[in-house]
Amino acid sequence: MNAEIIPGYKIFTDATADFPAGMPAGMPRVAIIPMEVMAGDDSFLYGPGGNLTVEQFYAMQRGGKFATTSQINPAAYRMSFESALKEGFDVLYLGFSSGMSGCFGNARLCMDDLREAYPDRKLICLDTLAASIGEALLVAEAARR
Repeated sequence: MNAEIIPGYKIFTDATADFPAGMPAGMPRVAIIPMEVMAGDDSFLYGPGGNLTVEQFYAMQRGGKFATTSQINPAAYRMSFESALKEGFDVLYLGFSSGMSGCFGNARLCMDDLREAYPDRKLICLDTLAASIGEALLVAEAARR
């Protein structure tokens, strides 16, 4: 299967898919939804347009300033997914493992609502059962296909 077979899909994932530098730039049909990260009393946005880089994140961890993430809320998913739907794309979301976060459940709830508003569009929500580079590799393979 190649990209010409499914020309109308936009692929989404979340910032937990730790792509190697430059990799997402080679995948124009992939969008990464940022996540909120708390480290001590500081709040950051991790992912595209965020104010926390992967290098800073791991430096904080090594320095003893342990970080926690917040689930991406349904409104953030809706904003991302609906933007693609309005542009005429179908949506494929490959999410962070449901065993580690509630992000996948929030994305699924959002898609259930959007299916009513966009009955002619395809919305597919898949649990990668992975995180970090494992998630990124699955997203890259989906984009390649």
